[in-house]
Amino acid sequence: MSFWMIAAAVVIGSIVYKMVYGTTCGNVESCRVDDSNATDSKKKKKKVLVVTAHPDDECMFFAPTILGLRKKGIEVNLLCMTTGGYYGKGEERRKELISAAGLLGVGPSHVATLHHSAIQDGPDKMWNPGLLATFIDNYVQNLNINILITFDEYGVSGHTNHMGVFYGVRWQIRGCLMCLDLKAYKLTSTSMLRKYSSILDVPFSYITSNIRFVSGWRHIWTAQRAMFAHWSQFVWYRILYVIFSRYMIINTLERFEEEVMPRTLHVI
Repeated sequence: MSFWMIAAAVVIGSIVYKMVYGTTCGNVESCRVDDSNATDSKKKKKKVLVVTAHPDDECMFFAPTILGLRKKGIEVNLLCMTTGGYYGKGEERRKELISAAGLLGVGPSHVATLHHSAIQDGPDKMWNPGLLATFIDNYVQNLNINILITFDEYGVSGHTNHMGVFYGVRWQIRGCLMCLDLKAYKLTSTSMLRKYSSILDVPFSYITSNIRFVSGWRHIWTAQRAMFAHWSQFVWYRILYVIFSRYMIINTLERFEEEVMPRTLHVI
């Protein structure tokens, strides 16, 4: 048997093992709990804040990460920047978010949604990153958050609001002089082909990323159930998304660039 056949068998075997027995992750601090650079006061507990734009983002895009962190016993908090009221269903969607988050292992007391006149749901709505940073900063400080997770600059789907959240988080981490132990990660956007390749993207993700969360079958089923909790949003193409999207199975993350840019937070 050639070397390459053995190598392929090892890779495929390891992936199958992870898919059967649960979620794995790379070197993100929240999973391997690397506290070498943290102060004594922050070594006690890892606390994660996942920042999204709309109710259902947590299921459609971040479920493998959330489920993987909860499996490790790490506290996860959700901050949704809108109630998703573009079609006038904001309150209904807020309640759906609470239900879906519960299925992902995040209780109601760890879920927050904003309703601000300057931060409204809509693909044509441009958000002020400084204003978003103010809200994010408040949650980081009040909850003693030491890990932020959000979209990258492409927002997975290219949605204006997803990208707006990225810039809000970037604004916050660049200017938070008190956040010495705060680390931020962004969810990697992929090509359309990879986005809808489902489980077939797992090997490629292993090759291209060191920070990843891969769900086992139980967690995949949990993510699908959580997605169905957002029933007001279910149309035929959402069903196809649940079946074919890699983001229901695997998340690959990147670290935000470590640069500091002083700025002034908005007054709420």
